[in-house]
This record gives sequence, structure tokens and C-alpha cells, in this order.
Amino acid sequence: MKQQILTITSNVITLPVVRDGVAVGEVKLPVDDTLFLGNFYALLPKLSAHRETLAAALGTKTENPADTLVALDALWQSLRMDIDTVFGTGTSALVFGTACSLSLVQQFFEGVAAAMQTARSSKIARYTKPVSAALT
Repeated sequence: MKQQILTITSNVITLPVVRDGVAVGEVKLPVDDTLFLGNFYALLPKLSAHRETLAAALGTKTENPADTLVALDALWQSLRMDIDTVFGTGTSALVFGTACSLSLVQQFFEGVAAAMQTARSSKIARYTKPVSAALT
């Protein structure tokens, strides 16, 4: 009897991570996984809150600049934990290394958002293309 093969495609996008010109690994985005998507979209309001925290920290007049740095470090640690929660433990270390830079977080999310938008738009196009063709 010939053995049957079950082939499953999970539609995981693999993004190579190149930090400062060196390939350091890859980040996987399971764009069809509802748990991943739920965690990702739940993170968006947190990012907005982080932005407000950052603006407040930078806008606070203090005689001790170390106070601002403490607030920035707390924000950085929170962002790293959030990223690891959504994208998997160790993602922050892989992507950012030992650097502590909010511009790196921005680069990370811009890259992830672009990849997810491309993946999700191709999924949506599959359902909207027949409708748009019928309307023309």
C-alpha cells in the first residue's frame, strides 16, 4: 500500500535579519495564525502608549538628565518584552543585539508592517478580485 503524504502550508513569512551589514538570523511571521495576529494587533495600542510615554519623558524639564535616561531605559525594556511576547522569545536579542535605540524599534516595525501588509493584501486580493471583475 502506498503511503499518503499530508502537505500543509502555514504561510509563514521568513524575514532575514541583517544588523549593521551582518546576517544574524531570521524572524518568522505566521501571518495566517490568528493567535499571532491577535497579539500583533493588541500590541498596536501599547506602541501608541509607549509613544506618549516617550514624548512625556523627553518633554519633562529635569535638572538631572539621568531621570530621562531611566525613563527611556524602562521604555526600551518594555518594548523588548512586548516584541518577544508577539514574535517569540529571543527576537529582541536577535534583532537589536545589545543596542538600546528606539530608532531600531522603528526600523523593526516598519519592516514587519511592510511584510505583513504585502502578505495580507495578497490574501485579501484573492477574495476581492472576483468581485471587482464582476463589477467591471
